Amino acid sequence: MEAAKMNPSPTIEVPKPLTPAQVQSFIDDGYLVVPGLMEESELDELKRDLVDVARGRYECDNIEPVDPAMSDQAVLENILCIHQPHFVSPVIEKFVRHPKICGALSQISAAHLPFWDGSVKCMQ
Repeated sequence: MEAAKMNPSPTIEVPKPLTPAQVQSFIDDGYLVVPGLMEESELDELKRDLVDVARGRYECDNIEPVDPAMSDQAVLENILCIHQPHFVSPVIEKFVRHPKICGALSQISAAHLPFWDGSVKCMQ
């Protein structure tokens, strides 16, 4: 019986918005702030949608809507974590796939490994 050949997944080209100094900063510090990575209008859209998620606009059994009397700013200041919001919000899903975000993550994921080629292998 001949073993099945597996073809590698196609490479997805994304921008590489980070400088080598920014990548090194991430390696050294464990976090990175990238001013200007996203447009102000994109950040506003995300903030509006996070408020919608927290207020229960999307059907989700795991999210208890916040007090309707809270201001949008108070909602944003009180959100600690929303697990997997891209499963319920198409807006957040869009930003999970944002080219600049994906590009930056591709540059810092395992950046401390000198011979890592950027590929990801999933095994069970």
